[in-house]
Amino acid sequence: MPEIMDIQQSVVRAEQETPQVSRPVQPNSHAGVAMERLIGMVLLVGVLLSTSVVTVGGLIYVCRHANSRVHYRIFRGEPSDLRTVEGITQDLKTFSGRGIIQLGLILLVGVQVVRVLLTGVLFGVNRDRIFVGISTIVLVLLLYGLFWESAAAH
Repeated sequence: MPEIMDIQQSVVRAEQETPQVSRPVQPNSHAGVAMERLIGMVLLVGVLLSTSVVTVGGLIYVCRHANSRVHYRIFRGEPSDLRTVEGITQDLKTFSGRGIIQLGLILLVGVQVVRVLLTGVLFGVNRDRIFVGISTIVLVLLLYGLFWESAAAH
């Protein structure tokens, strides 16, 4: 029995002496937990909404173009009216399947922008400056890619 006690004591001492290198990040307030739930809910609702919109647009497109012949030898890119928000809005007014699909894709990208923004706020609430900075850089790069790069391409 004394041998078992010695082993248990040495294990306890080793656990006490071992530094805790990795601990899971825990929010330091109820606001942090609420913000994490909000981020999860935004992701869930946003993805479900965008999926629903794309599905409706796809069904409309297939119903209207089910008998159209496709010519695979000739590549035709995306129509220019679906490359801008104004063009997508015009297609939505005519209840175009392609316009509705594009709206769903815009919603999906928008959900990710909102997620990055809310994550940055969550890190700000937790006073984690490094991750606030990283979230800000990611947000700036996302917005740059969405607005300035797409505007320069047209």
